[in-house]
Amino acid sequence: MRNLVRFTKRGLLILVVLLSSFLYSGAAEMITDKQNGYKPLAWIELSGLQTGTVIVLDGNGGEYVREAVSGTLKFRVGGFLGTHSIVHLDQAGKLLGTESFRVDARTEIRDENGELGRFVRFNGQVYQYFYGWLQDNVHSMKAFKYFYPEITSYMDFFSSGQREDGMMPDFFHTNLANLKHYTLRYGPEFINAPQDDKSSGFFIKVIVENMSEFHFLEGLYFTWKATGDDRWMEGKLDDAIKIIEYMTSDPYRWSEKFKLTKRAYTIDIWDFLPDDEAERFNNNTTWGHPDQSEYGILYADNIGLAVGCDYVSEMLQYAARAEEAARIKALGEGIRARNDALCWNGDFYTHWVPEDPAYTYDFGETDISEQITLSNAYVLNKGISHENCVRIIRSYQAIREEMPESSPGEWYLCYPPYEKGWHIDKWEYMNGGVSPIVAGELAHGAFEHGFEDYAVDILRRIHQLGKRSGDYLHCVYRGAMPDLPERNFTSIDLKTTANADFSGDGTEQVPGWIGEGKDDISNMPVGKQVFEDIPFEIIDPQANGRRACIGLSGDPGYLFQTSLEVMSKAASVYLLHVMHDPQFTISHTPNPRGKYYAGSLVLHYSDGSSWTNPITNDKTGYFHYPRGRSRYEWPTRNTMPLYKVAWKGENSIINDVGIYVYGFDNPYPDKEIASMELIAANTPVKWMVAGITLSDGPFFFMPSKVSFGAPDAWASAAVAYAMVEGLAGVKDAGAAFNQAVIAPRWLAADVEKASATIKYEASGGYVSYHYRFDPESNELRLDFTGTQEDTEIDLWLPPGKEVREILSDNNPVEHRMRIVENSRYACFNVDGTGVHNVVLKVK
Repeated sequence: MRNLVRFTKRGLLILVVLLSSFLYSGAAEMITDKQNGYKPLAWIELSGLQTGTVIVLDGNGGEYVREAVSGTLKFRVGGFLGTHSIVHLDQAGKLLGTESFRVDARTEIRDENGELGRFVRFNGQVYQYFYGWLQDNVHSMKAFKYFYPEITSYMDFFSSGQREDGMMPDFFHTNLANLKHYTLRYGPEFINAPQDDKSSGFFIKVIVENMSEFHFLEGLYFTWKATGDDRWMEGKLDDAIKIIEYMTSDPYRWSEKFKLTKRAYTIDIWDFLPDDEAERFNNNTTWGHPDQSEYGILYADNIGLAVGCDYVSEMLQYAARAEEAARIKALGEGIRARNDALCWNGDFYTHWVPEDPAYTYDFGETDISEQITLSNAYVLNKGISHENCVRIIRSYQAIREEMPESSPGEWYLCYPPYEKGWHIDKWEYMNGGVSPIVAGELAHGAFEHGFEDYAVDILRRIHQLGKRSGDYLHCVYRGAMPDLPERNFTSIDLKTTANADFSGDGTEQVPGWIGEGKDDISNMPVGKQVFEDIPFEIIDPQANGRRACIGLSGDPGYLFQTSLEVMSKAASVYLLHVMHDPQFTISHTPNPRGKYYAGSLVLHYSDGSSWTNPITNDKTGYFHYPRGRSRYEWPTRNTMPLYKVAWKGENSIINDVGIYVYGFDNPYPDKEIASMELIAANTPVKWMVAGITLSDGPFFFMPSKVSFGAPDAWASAAVAYAMVEGLAGVKDAGAAFNQAVIAPRWLAADVEKASATIKYEASGGYVSYHYRFDPESNELRLDFTGTQEDTEIDLWLPPGKEVREILSDNNPVEHRMRIVENSRYACFNVDGTGVHNVVLKVK
């Protein structure tokens, strides 16, 4: 990691190459069919060579080819990235010529079937980060570090918000206008306000949270690993020690009873209280106080802090601070032991253990002792015992056997969910949502603990889930879908009331769709149509004098008011409708902000009473760029959408137009509805109604299979983590890949040919390999290169196979067997950079 420049034989050879680039600039090229650049392990052929020797140096000046030649030579590219140099010497050692070529790599994993930032300013400094929450950055960095070159800035950014006693902020709020609100909500001691009036925002510590502290320790460690920047890491160690001391002493964080970190009741590491607890604090779901809160022990906080101590201890040891390293290591071991004794229930870690067991919450019939929460998947990869990992993995396999049939997978954030007691519906987000976060961490742990087949199965199912989601992986999916209710429908006949055409042309007596020519909905299907399980009768304009829908507006030619006879009872009402603003203020953007008024629907009952329903843009959408409920919208209580996109199409002006179905419950279902009145907003806004249907059942739309909550990159990064370190089996055993482990598990996926290149963009450290298994000869070949000086090779043996022989660079090597459950690995080490080849022969 510390690059020491020495003028050695290698340095002299580099100097010769540099000088000869001038002396031999006109010499013939040696490389046949030279390319602009090469990837590691690419083949290069040299021709026209006089008898002598060819030496090839990598981008760091390391020699990785030295061959006697005459005529031609073929070699594979390896070693450090950058400019590689070819040196051609005659038999007497005289220089005949040189040539250079560029080598670069990017992170990619390929198998034979192909299956598988923002800028802110704070106190005069400008930083780059990805998300406002610290933990979102840390978890997303599990993948970003392989693709993005600047990864220290976000850590420096959150360091600037650290309190003097070590407390870390949870997130950065980018609106200074809200500073007073958050200061009142949390108290000034939990706000880090800027001294610079040009700052982009301010830092906030969520009182109920503990995870920003241990996430900072994790982020520090893995950022150092990716960059290999020792000086930067060493400059953060005192801040890291402050964090540990704060977490093990502050009355908001430390339980003197259990000698563990404590927090009020939350769902795993998340940041909100149950209803019972929040009501005590004026419904502030993120509040806490040592004299007021009911505290308990969350296993995730303590294992996170324990492994954070391991990370800090390793960094202190590297920085020659051995005494402090030993103290921090012992502290972490004590936390881990006490946490296991208190929270381990024999199958997984109990979610939350109260300091006062007499205090309970009203969660209905939920058996909280049976709940397994997401951090059980995380801790598989945080140094807990192999035996505990096995029990946790089997617990998830058991969930798969009993979970609802409509579930996307056993990767629950909390299972079983709470029946009541939270501001989040059952099966949504943290209360029973399913997340690839859990899937990725579970798959990674399964690869490491002898469940390779199960890990591969998880990755394949996640891949299919992404394909069903439009080749996109969302962070949270709904944990179960409700059954479609039985109900009857009656469609209202609009033929005599309709006044507008679906076509934009219209006629002299019939206005066009929105009065803007070809910008219309002329492709709208007609006749009996079913949208989101609701039937509608859509008028064919050709059969009704071009009158296809009801168009209401304050503009001339459209209706301001109309009435429809009903004479029927209904439990719910559904509209097929849309709104449009000709002033382009609201309807020509995919996610408009604010509330806009289209008109009103009035139910007139036979007893003379009435009820009015104002139609605003939370009950319908816009004609252009139709969208359902934004996945970034944070719902409360009811997550069933009020409206959904019913139909989408295009016209000659806009390639994305559509119409919506909206439903609502009739507040007086036992009363007969005599008529239904539609009233325009008396503005240029158009309210276009193409269908109305009554139902004898309560309003119901099938909720989206996609839930809400954390950023999607967090989930994708967890899956990438399992792919890189689990299936492809590439792990950094040092820093900046100066040491590496290659443990490919492709045969567990029945893949016989694959390749992988894993590169840190920040440092250029990388590992690249080509993998091939020949079932006829029972030989596995692994060709690899990279920046590592020492490589541990762990080769997974298919069931029933035994090692016959292992060759490394054509020489027999001794190996050791590693047994993990029923899995067996043949393990050995290969020294040196450059290109290496390994052949495993099995029988």
